[in-house]
Amino acid sequence: MLSLTFWANIPSHPHLDLCSALAATPEVDLRIVFAHHVPPERTVLGWDQDALESRFAALGARFLDGRSPLQALRIITHEWDRLHCFHGIWVHPALTVALIWQRLRRRRLVIYSEASNPYLSRSSFKAVLKGLLGHWIGHWQGASLLAASRLASTFYRPFGFEGDRVLPFGYYRAAPSPDLLKTSPQPGASFVYVGQFVPRKGVDLLLDAVRPLFDQYPDLGLTLYGGGTHEAALRQQVAGLARVHFGGVLRDSEVQSRIAGAAALILPSRWDGWGLIVNEALAVGVPCLVSDQCGSAEVISPGIDGDVFPAGDAAGLRDCLERHLQRRDQWSQMRLEAQKKGAALAADQAAARLVKWLQALYP
Repeated sequence: MLSLTFWANIPSHPHLDLCSALAATPEVDLRIVFAHHVPPERTVLGWDQDALESRFAALGARFLDGRSPLQALRIITHEWDRLHCFHGIWVHPALTVALIWQRLRRRRLVIYSEASNPYLSRSSFKAVLKGLLGHWIGHWQGASLLAASRLASTFYRPFGFEGDRVLPFGYYRAAPSPDLLKTSPQPGASFVYVGQFVPRKGVDLLLDAVRPLFDQYPDLGLTLYGGGTHEAALRQQVAGLARVHFGGVLRDSEVQSRIAGAAALILPSRWDGWGLIVNEALAVGVPCLVSDQCGSAEVISPGIDGDVFPAGDAAGLRDCLERHLQRRDQWSQMRLEAQKKGAALAADQAAARLVKWLQALYP
């Protein structure tokens, strides 16, 4: 029996789908600990706090909240003999305290993380402290890493995470409803973006890239779903362009039904630790055009189920969009290939791979 405790800052949809798949695995005894409930800024982005947390409650999840560090110490001291998986090293003080205590006791542990966000500003003092902690954890042979993309593997390698202590991993969602797989392609060349309207996401680059293509492709349209601090600037950028539509914020339960049938999902991020929308799009047969600084770019097979372009390069993105438009006779096959890729990225598949790896690494 694999006795596993999963620690994270807040509940999320990929956590839910992976934990649900793990909990359904007979050889896994799963426990879940969160530092906080879903914050208001996530509900503004379309997260349904009640639905998400009620499903975690059914899995027995615990929340630390105001008693964070002390309660975290009590939990990990009481559950010392379990394998503890932490979603990040520096994500929340309470989780870091529990992680340090586990390391001091020389107990086995797993870090599940994407690469650090280079757009977050940090003081030199904090950067040094975090680096020292990372080295202390990573060079210990009892610690392993679930690397959410090759970007994460590269980021954590200097801290000592190498070899068979690293599992190439990612973020995953449950398989969609079978009805969504029957969605007919939308008419014309309908491109979509789903996500935050913030500079890091590169939507401004997408708008610069697509603008010249409207004259060449009369049936080309772009729909942007989401919200954020950059929305007013983006609307101003495309003022007068009737074929760019702002579709508002989608609830998590709406996303796949809205994008199914699109000619392509575009993720133009200057940087993105993963980009879960890529999984969601592939799963319903939507090819994905993704920047090379998105963790999920590694799951795309260019020309087969999507394409990859250089991050931060509007001209390179325009070339990518045009390549996809010129492959119109291949779109039906690309949709089938996208569905296959999406099925391979389902949470139950990831959970089975994870359990097998952990059982071999920590017999």
